[in-house]
Amino acid sequence: MRAHKLSQILLSDEMLRTVEPYNIKGGWDINNGETKTFKETMKRKLFDNQNGRCAYCDLPLETRNPEIDHIAPKGGDKLPKHVECTYLPLNLVYACHNCNSSSCKGSKDTVVNKVSTNYSTWIFSIVHPYLDDPVEYFYQNRSGILCPIPKKEADEYHRKKALRTIKMFGLDTEGKLNEIGKQLIAEQQPDLVRKMIESISTYKPNTE
Repeated sequence: MRAHKLSQILLSDEMLRTVEPYNIKGGWDINNGETKTFKETMKRKLFDNQNGRCAYCDLPLETRNPEIDHIAPKGGDKLPKHVECTYLPLNLVYACHNCNSSSCKGSKDTVVNKVSTNYSTWIFSIVHPYLDDPVEYFYQNRSGILCPIPKKEADEYHRKKALRTIKMFGLDTEGKLNEIGKQLIAEQQPDLVRKMIESISTYKPNTE
């Protein structure tokens, strides 16, 4: 839940033109060399742009089997959805496997209304990682960290959109909250965590 700058992930026009012919059926053609190159390039750019964190839950990607996610789902050959933005950088983020799984976002349609052919004018049901400012939707604590709680001052539109995002990615579930909490402690109190680990690893029970 942090704003990402699109300018850092834009690919060259040449690469976009290269993959455009494969943007017809809506699926990634894994047997096509240009598509493979596109995906690998996007993974690197997205990882750097997102500071190595999931675009949705903000947890580190390295240990969470990251995947490229289409914010507006592309669908597949049999059930195509928003195929026109299969290769659109503005529609791509790097997400952890959990957030991108069928139990969370999966292939759920996040598009409410295609206002025009201009993607940036589309209306989404969730907080968009590029088009929306998460500060307008989520509670921010004294340390400036955004929490999976709707902003108290938010109007009804922003509050409902925040709630849908929280629900879709399970940001209010015990498992995800525990992960987020442990990560925050590890980042904000590294010395405390190190001492705890040292204490546990050197502990010798009294067997006498």
